[in-house]
Amino acid sequence: MKDGQRIIADYTILGQVNSDRQTAHNTIAAEPPRYKVRLNYLYDVLTKRPVSSTFISTPARQDSIGHDKIDVHDAWIGSNFLNVNFSIFRSHPNIRHFINIVVDDQRSNATDIYMTMRHNAYDDFQDFYSFGRVSFDISSILNQVPIDQTINIHITWKNYYGQELTEKITYTKSAFHILASEPNVNAKVDQTNID
Repeated sequence: MKDGQRIIADYTILGQVNSDRQTAHNTIAAEPPRYKVRLNYLYDVLTKRPVSSTFISTPARQDSIGHDKIDVHDAWIGSNFLNVNFSIFRSHPNIRHFINIVVDDQRSNATDIYMTMRHNAYDDFQDFYSFGRVSFDISSILNQVPIDQTINIHITWKNYYGQELTEKITYTKSAFHILASEPNVNAKVDQTNID
């Protein structure tokens, strides 16, 4: 693992460690519970930066970013990342698909950010439905939001039924989020409209 790498850890709780400690005055102070765990395995999460719509303004770049369908299951913001769980159809294990999110520079403003999920399957056949995760570093967007202000992030994609779907994530920046040393999930979208 590298410093700053995003992962998903699968673990088994083996038991609770004593959470009380002696203080200087011989009283017992309660601490948050701590646990012994066995780390089963780690998943590396694909981490990328969003693509600007002005960057892909040429037909060649539009084609390279892809026009293939994608199913978005859920999306949320945590630790300056837009995290997305998605599924795509694929066949050949050696063909890497290209997953991106494009920020619409023309349409976005201080309170509404418009994004489109994009997928390039590189002509891979659609045999197996595969699950994936990606985290987009949107710190450059979130850093512009003043404390106690709210923005809406609109995510659009074209699913395998040919529908263009849009979901909105509402994000409010708090002083706690700025000062916290641990991730803070401020918003979550539950995708129930995908069959």
